[in-house]
Amino acid sequence: VFDRAALSAPPYRSSARAGACPADACLRLRPVRLSGRAWRGEPDTCAQPGALVGSGVPFSSCSKRIGQRISTLHIRKTSMAALGFVNSSPAIGSLRESASAVAQTNTAPFAGADVPVGTSCFSSLGAICAASGLAAVGLASGKKQRKAKTTVVSTRQFVARHALDQSSRDEDLSLDEDPSDLLACSRRGLAVVQGAAAGAPRMRSLPTSVRNSGGIDQWNMKHADLKRLKVMLDGMCLATTVDEALEEVHAIMSLGRNFWAYAYMRTLYSKKPDVYYGTLLAKPATLLPVVYTPTVGEACQKFGKLPFQRRGCYISLNERGNIKSVLEEYAAAELTQGPDGRYLCDCIVFSDGGRILGLGDLGTWGMGIPIGKLDLYAACAGVNPHRTIPVIIDVGCSDAAGNSDKVVVRDNELYTGMKQDRKKHTSEAGTSVNSEYYGKDSLIGEFMQAAADVFGKRCLLQFEDFNSNDAFPLLAEYRDKFLTYNDDIQGTAAVAVAALMGAIKLRKPKCTDLVGELGSQTFLFHGAGSANLGTLKLLSREAGVSKSKLFVTNSRGVIWRSEDGKEGSFRNGEQKGFAQVGKPTYDASKLEDTIEHIKPSCIIGAVGVVPGCFDEKVVDALVRVNGSERPSMFALSNPKDRAEITARDAYTWSNGRVIYCSGTAFEPVEVAGKTFAPGQVNNVYIFPGMSFGVIACQACSIPERFFIVAAEAVANSLDEADMRSDRILPHPDRLREVGLNVATAVVLEAQTLGLAACSLGQKWEEVRTALRSRMWAPGSPSPSSSSQLAGMCCAARSDDAEIGNLVQPHAVFSTDSQADRMLSLPATVADAGDISRWNSDNSDLCKLLRMLDTMCTATTVQEALEEVRAVMSLGKNIWAYAYMRTLYTKNSEVYYGTLLAKPAMLLPVVYTPTVGEACQKFGKLPLQRRGCYISLKDLGNVKSVLEEYAASELQHGPNDIRLCDCIVFSDGGRILGLGDLGAWGMGIPIGKLDLYAVCAGVNPHRTMPVIIDVGCSDAAGNSDKVVIRDHELYT
Repeated sequence: VFDRAALSAPPYRSSARAGACPADACLRLRPVRLSGRAWRGEPDTCAQPGALVGSGVPFSSCSKRIGQRISTLHIRKTSMAALGFVNSSPAIGSLRESASAVAQTNTAPFAGADVPVGTSCFSSLGAICAASGLAAVGLASGKKQRKAKTTVVSTRQFVARHALDQSSRDEDLSLDEDPSDLLACSRRGLAVVQGAAAGAPRMRSLPTSVRNSGGIDQWNMKHADLKRLKVMLDGMCLATTVDEALEEVHAIMSLGRNFWAYAYMRTLYSKKPDVYYGTLLAKPATLLPVVYTPTVGEACQKFGKLPFQRRGCYISLNERGNIKSVLEEYAAAELTQGPDGRYLCDCIVFSDGGRILGLGDLGTWGMGIPIGKLDLYAACAGVNPHRTIPVIIDVGCSDAAGNSDKVVVRDNELYTGMKQDRKKHTSEAGTSVNSEYYGKDSLIGEFMQAAADVFGKRCLLQFEDFNSNDAFPLLAEYRDKFLTYNDDIQGTAAVAVAALMGAIKLRKPKCTDLVGELGSQTFLFHGAGSANLGTLKLLSREAGVSKSKLFVTNSRGVIWRSEDGKEGSFRNGEQKGFAQVGKPTYDASKLEDTIEHIKPSCIIGAVGVVPGCFDEKVVDALVRVNGSERPSMFALSNPKDRAEITARDAYTWSNGRVIYCSGTAFEPVEVAGKTFAPGQVNNVYIFPGMSFGVIACQACSIPERFFIVAAEAVANSLDEADMRSDRILPHPDRLREVGLNVATAVVLEAQTLGLAACSLGQKWEEVRTALRSRMWAPGSPSPSSSSQLAGMCCAARSDDAEIGNLVQPHAVFSTDSQADRMLSLPATVADAGDISRWNSDNSDLCKLLRMLDTMCTATTVQEALEEVRAVMSLGKNIWAYAYMRTLYTKNSEVYYGTLLAKPAMLLPVVYTPTVGEACQKFGKLPLQRRGCYISLKDLGNVKSVLEEYAASELQHGPNDIRLCDCIVFSDGGRILGLGDLGAWGMGIPIGKLDLYAVCAGVNPHRTMPVIIDVGCSDAAGNSDKVVIRDHELYT
């Protein structure tokens, strides 16, 4: 069955044409109603199509003619995805031969291998029909009409069966060939398989721009940077085991700039999901900050600049009225079915991208948040990631003015969503809200109801990163209708309260009533966003803290109201609820004056737009008003550069008196001989365990009470090591243990309140043991997920094959193809043996050498420009610098040609400003041949050092004289404004000579960059206190 309109464009003609049909014949089968419920295919131009009927009918009488007709099909290039045949008849040969002939064309990646999609022989042609947009088709022709069956499977199921056992064919879903059945089938997103390497076809669940381009592959191929980056990232990510993945990601992280590590981890997920999760679990403290905060903030700002991948469901405003179909399509492609035929989804995390962390409106590029959130569900609590969906609700996006860094998102050519403003109105509370979320046609209401219909009412629906003006009313509207909560409001509140309880434990280690002790504290909340307001509600309603001890500020200072509520400094009803009665008599706009007046024992900052607002005067005031007690100071704004105060300033200015924690992780600080390890107030301590507990006991709702018991469980998870290092939250390495404790507390509370559908036990240890046995781990067998995991592995193997075709990396370039050098190498490299041994002896250098060689495949200036531009599109030009160094080593003429082609773009990469960071990390890059090092121990022998370098690296002149016109030399003692970087300062002479060549035409092959090595200062000798001389890779 081919749609006539879909084939109306000029057809793609196969070069392999049989002679049984006219040259211009096209087998365009259209559905024709026959008696009963049977269908036949009626060709437009071909005479007497052969019979193609149920599996009990021999193939021999028709296989040849059908095979000929298949080989003469005119198929639009974009509509055919795969062609496969069931090996269920001895007479199938001619069909397979025809398929092989068609496969030789450039139509698409055909599959001529056996395709186990059921025993019905017409199922083979069903794949063709599915590729043209239908879910499946049954064909029958001839005088005898038979009732045909259409075999329909999800691609995930097919891939798994293809990999595991063809005996499961009888489980295929069969439908009669009624047009309404076929249409319903198509709408449910089921499809006859289109090839083992691809998931079921998706269009409606893709973001608007990607869908309009024709799909994921077309989107990535359409944009040169994405195409190049995909090849580079695929080549960088070759790990097949957790250990290999750890080595690769560690090498990338050694250069800092963890955005590239984020890109690597996304690639690893797409290729090997179980290895991805195993890697996260192996090093959570190292890698969770890569896949989630703080790195995910930058990742969302650049999300569309990374190659697009399958993971994530996008629900556009244009799909209003059809959201159920969108979810069904995504489920058919990415999830598995349970025994009852329902797709298995335990949890959906959804956002509209309207308030990504503290960064503002990033629209569909905010998908990094739901994805990262669900990864933490799996890593920190054992929620099965293959039974979850990350979702973005796309109702438009603000322009650059709508995000804090003024990043061009919506108007970027790589923006994936709807390029339109959000439609807003002023609510009854006087706030600006998204109009599409309210009223009888609420997009949020339709989405949540559709999710409950498709996945069941026990499917958890978690709100994430909505603007606070929408977050509160939406939570209030739906919390009693669906199993839902808002992590920004409730999860953030709970972890903040957990940190407050942790601070109490530091002050009073023997306290057993942490909730009750909260009532004796006085709190000042600086900032009245959703995070602080959520914490205020939890303290007031569930911990019983009096509102007279809860103070909160907005841009006008401490929020107040008149007794009748008609006047005040509040901006909405939420703020008004925590306004102090009566206008302050002090200057409430100044923090230090406010502290002096109300004497808080704890100040919680979550402003987001005023970094550093907790200055030294504020710290002094807080310490002073608390006398002998240690006050608490929380700087919760993300990312790190927006924190209200850094850990170092808090501990240093207070001389270690302040109990500090932050929203983004800071390094430990030593003050007066004691090391303080600041805790990170991150929702990851709450939401994984909260969600796991709710899912495990099949709770019907999530009351606020769950969050106070979760917070207490976190605080009670502190151990002696945490207390000694002044942590108020457990060490990140124990997150999975903390998640289990939180889930246990939630399940017990749900059972107590009668909200759990199933009981897991009555005592703490009993419930904890039951939950532990249900925690998902990579590679763990699960009846509900085994077929999907097998499918993912099959897809990953196919991806590897594709990479092999796309990437033909050169052998890693040799560093000793020229004359041997020892005297002119840096001292530690010479001691190691030579450059090759130095690079190979260090795992990070070895991995980076291979990755950079894979990234750099250019053999022409144009190719090099495309590659380096792709690298630069992600910012953080240290990677572009590393690419250019690699290019120089592999092909110096292309290197200089590239610089000359785009000097304004590339000189800032190979010299200032990038060269400063490059010198700070010079030894962390693979060592290359360029550069002569003269050590203090070469005193009296410097001539020999120069002669050795010249013999190896310079051009010959007449009489075999080595030609050198210029030497740029440094001792690395004052690299730019960065201070003493020693031998790592080689980047400056190299960069300088590159500018000689590009800007004045000096022959670079007749120049020499030199470092005079007489030692190096310790970290105190450079401005950023970078460990250089004492680093293991110092040269």
